[in-house]
Amino acid sequence: MSRLEHVTAHGIPYGVMRRDYAITKAVLQGITQGMPVFGMAGTNLERTANDLDIPLWAEMYGEAK
Repeated sequence: MSRLEHVTAHGIPYGVMRRDYAITKAVLQGITQGMPVFGMAGTNLERTANDLDIPLWAEMYGEAK
């Protein structure tokens, strides 16, 4: 059996969590203590994770030209 290694939101919830501190805080308070969150650095997701002492694994996006 595999174990959960991180938490990340997808789609609309992910976009909301990048912008809305209160919603992000409510979501992150519901995860297991010490569980890393995967998300975009420089957003409310990072700020909230830091405030709650939750590890953030920052994503990196590439753009093809």
